[in-house]
This record gives sequence, structure tokens and C-alpha cells, in this order.
Amino acid sequence: MQHLRSDDSFSAEQLPFTQFDVISADAARKLPGTLPGTVRIEGRLTARDTTRPIALSAEVAADGADSATLTTRFTVDHADFGLSWNQSRMLRGFATVTATSRFTRLAA
Repeated sequence: MQHLRSDDSFSAEQLPFTQFDVISADAARKLPGTLPGTVRIEGRLTARDTTRPIALSAEVAADGADSATLTTRFTVDHADFGLSWNQSRMLRGFATVTATSRFTRLAA
């Protein structure tokens, strides 16, 4: 695990965060083949100081008047973020990301 945090992998010491910024979320514009209760989300994924656009589908796991919880699973290519082979020959190709996010309306 320590090797994955090193400079030839995720550079966790210098770049400790991976971030996803939501640009839009729209229940009406679902991705093709998605089921009811899903939301199309467009955003930007940043890892290792590299930002790429991404569109994904998330399932509404719970919702209320002032909050919603979404779950998603999507695939990213390591090469898009400057990762190819590392010294241990562990990283290459694609990785699956699973995330649960809770959105809460803030009082005005």
C-alpha cells in the first residue's frame, strides 16, 4: 500500500486529494440504458493535478425534502491521469470507482 502512495504512483504526499466537481445533475436526462431512479451527472474528476470531464449515472439511494443520497460506479483510465506502469507493475488500464455521496440543501 505504501508504494501506491509514492511518487511513481499516486504521489499522495504532494497530491493528497482526488476531487470530483459536479457541473450538473439532472434526473430527466438519464444516460441511455439507465433505470428510473437514476440521475445523469456531469462533472470534472481531478487526480494527480490532472482534470478530466466525466459523465456518469448515479442511483438515488435515499431522498428527502432537503437531501439526497446517490450511489455510483464508473470506470476511469489510469493513463488519463498520468498513471501507467509503476515499479511494482500493479497499475495499468482501467479502474472502477464506487462512490456514495450525500447532498444536503443549505438554508438560505
